[in-house]
Amino acid sequence: MEHEIRAILPDTMPKVEKITTSLTSHLPLSLRLGAATLFTLVEESEK
Repeated sequence: MEHEIRAILPDTMPKVEKITTSLTSHLPLSLRLGAATLFTLVEESEK
């Protein structure tokens, strides 16, 4: 699984984002959008 993700995403991307992508790819679209929104909000609040 990890190797497939590495092949798709560049190695320069944060590992957290790879894990998030692998987890959310198994969820329905609505949950995926919610997770993406939440992830973006968390990133913005950390700046």
